Formats: sequence, structure tokens, C-alpha cells
Amino acid sequence: ATTGFGSTVGWLAEFDTPGVTYPVPLVLIVWRAGKIIRRFSIGLSFYSWSFYAHGTQVAYHVGPLHFESKSHCELHDIGSGRLIAQWDGDLGSRDRPDWTAELNH
Repeated sequence: ATTGFGSTVGWLAEFDTPGVTYPVPLVLIVWRAGKIIRRFSIGLSFYSWSFYAHGTQVAYHVGPLHFESKSHCELHDIGSGRLIAQWDGDLGSRDRPDWTAELNH
């Protein structure tokens, strides 16, 4: 995905995981101006992610590989990596935060 400005891109890095027959997306990598500027990983599988706030922030939905009871979403500043907000709930809810709008299961 890109920010729309053509200057920042991101992708998920997948890894082999014991007991799982397919690669699991465990790291979100953000690249700008010819170099990796941030890696996000919290030990859970990434379901979805998106840029937010004109590409200065990144939102993502992470969770276990199976049997997720509610969606865990986080919003981070790309420059510092700082956690700005987090939310646990139903991504189908109309009451979810605006920054989760592009996230899905």
C-alpha cells in the first residue's frame, strides 16, 4: 500500500511458523526515501493495516491465527513508533474509531 503521495510504502513480511502450514504475516515494514524507517511487530499475526493521517501514522489489526474473540487494533506514529491509540472490539461496529475504517478481518 502507498500513502497516495508516492513517497511511503509498506508491506507485510511473512514467516514460517512451527505447526502452521502457511507463512504468517508477523512484521509490518514501512519504507520511505530509499530506506526502511520502521518495523512494527507485536508477536501476533497481522490481519490488515493502512496508512492514516496523510501517511504519518499506521493503523493495524492483529490477532491470533484462529479464534479471535474481538479485534485488536492499534494506531502508531510512523516517525517515532509511538502508540497513539488502541481499540478492542468488533470491526463491523458503527461505533469503531475513525482510524480503523480501512481495517478488516
